[in-house]
Amino acid sequence: MGVLPCWRGNCDNIMCDRYSSKYGYICFDCYEELCSTTPASIKEFMDSDPIDKNEIPTVDYNKIFKHRRDRDHDADDDWETV
Repeated sequence: MGVLPCWRGNCDNIMCDRYSSKYGYICFDCYEELCSTTPASIKEFMDSDPIDKNEIPTVDYNKIFKHRRDRDHDADDDWETV
């Protein structure tokens, strides 16, 4: 397997599974970021630097949106069974 470096900004990832003949290779992390944002253009996104994941505040959405099988049975829980 060869090295396929990400073509986005200063991204250091070297194992990319996605490729565009117009924009080049994109790694999983950059692709996920692209899918979760709405850049003005793909070119603008590819020219930008990746977000430093250490600077992104993490939120455990699983604690906020509990799955039906994992939720606590709190008195104020308004889950309705369909």
